Amino acid sequence: MRAAFIMIATVLALAATSVSAEEVRDYDRFRLWNGCKPVTLLVQVHEAIPATKDSIEVAVRSRLRAARLYTENIDEAAWSTLSVAVDGVDQATYAFSIRFIYQKLMRDRTTGIEDLATAWGAGAIGTAQTQTFIMAAISQFTDQFIDEYLRVNADAC
Repeated sequence: MRAAFIMIATVLALAATSVSAEEVRDYDRFRLWNGCKPVTLLVQVHEAIPATKDSIEVAVRSRLRAARLYTENIDEAAWSTLSVAVDGVDQATYAFSIRFIYQKLMRDRTTGIEDLATAWGAGAIGTAQTQTFIMAAISQFTDQFIDEYLRVNADAC
């Protein structure tokens, strides 16, 4: 368990520091630009993990609210959603996966069709026997999303 914790902590730290030090590129704008509009939140949790959907939803939503990036109204969010999925992979080893996916309204130039498409994502797999470990990883990913979103949307915020 200690090795899994160290591995996930290292991945999270590298991901967070490598992006925040960069300048805003066109690719960053394509993925995360939304005019600093708030996002809606969708949380999915598999029953086999030691964290509840409510606790995850409250943790992510409160961080988004603190950054003024949360709304329940999809029109106000300009059709953008942060999805958080936490799945238990194996009950015997307490293996789990966490996926954060930011989707926003995009238009296909060829067909002219507009729909939600995945523009940004982050995640990890690991093992944990306590809710505290999973919640710490969720907090890190939430902070990573907020940091990157605000960095890219700084001119509009």
